[in-house]
Amino acid sequence: MSKKQVLRFVAFMLVVVALIGSLTAVALLQPDFAQTSQRFDEFNDFEDDTVDVIFTGTSGIDRYWIAAKGFEEYGITAYPLTSDAQPAWLATNMLEEAVRNQSPKLVVIDMRPFTTQYNKKISSIETGVRYLTDGHCLSFFNKVDAIEKSLDKLETLAPDEEFDRLTFYFPLIKHHGAWASVDEFVDEYAFSELGFYMSPSRTIVTTEAFEDTTKETEDLGQLHKVAEESLNELLDYLDKQEYEVLFINTPQGRGQEEMSTNNKLCDILEERGYKYLICEIDESYDMEADFYNSGHVNYYGAEKFTDYFAQYLLNNYDLQDRREDDNCANWYGHYDVIKDTVAQWEADAQKEEK
Repeated sequence: MSKKQVLRFVAFMLVVVALIGSLTAVALLQPDFAQTSQRFDEFNDFEDDTVDVIFTGTSGIDRYWIAAKGFEEYGITAYPLTSDAQPAWLATNMLEEAVRNQSPKLVVIDMRPFTTQYNKKISSIETGVRYLTDGHCLSFFNKVDAIEKSLDKLETLAPDEEFDRLTFYFPLIKHHGAWASVDEFVDEYAFSELGFYMSPSRTIVTTEAFEDTTKETEDLGQLHKVAEESLNELLDYLDKQEYEVLFINTPQGRGQEEMSTNNKLCDILEERGYKYLICEIDESYDMEADFYNSGHVNYYGAEKFTDYFAQYLLNNYDLQDRREDDNCANWYGHYDVIKDTVAQWEADAQKEEK
């Protein structure tokens, strides 16, 4: 093969790779995939060593913590590097990604993945994996590790199911059908603004009145086997890190079974010497206006949680006020975007009601 033929072949392959990447990117405009990738893109744009607090976990974080408010009103650079329905076993991968360019003083870990029983449809759990692995959220070797680890866990959870390894490495195979409904999911607008999940159909104008039926119990439940194994792997990993760690369970309705499972998790954390914070739905929350379902706050609930947790951080950790730090200039402006977007979506919703 001549030098010219080699160059043509390389050029052809580069075009093919670029085309596949572009097609995959369009297919992953589906809201939950798009806002997750956007969150990671935004995180990677920060100046090195400017994020003092990093959250990892599920929608139990990115629906609650408004990083833009935490920065502009309290001076805290705390970012939710999260994804919907994140499985427990990917926590270490998330933390590995988080510290590539940052040196956090504190890592806050969502407790929800570890109290999940993983008895739901395996397709839902697989989707939780794919939010992270199908886009460009993870660096190459970290993504490979996350995929292989997830395949092992998925096969453990559903030994009778078949999982096509190739579709994890080439997600366009899995998502090619998304092209048929591209107009629908582009219209279902959702995005991340400085890590905070934004969607008119969920976190903003939607509310659900519910009664908090949480009942205190001292019973110790059982973690799902996979969750407990993942927790112990995570704690072994954290034992070797220098940053402080706080586990958190954000305000939500909790049934008695979940309460007992949560108690078991707290018992393990205490034995291993890790701090945790269980946030209750107290009198500061309006049960008719601050939640969009029993497990998640809307924007107004997130405002209240952010005020509460920002003060908790300032009272318990030695965090620098970053508002005068020139390297954090790109943290400004996002809070105005969030508030203006909320106001516009509310106005649109009121028009529709008339």
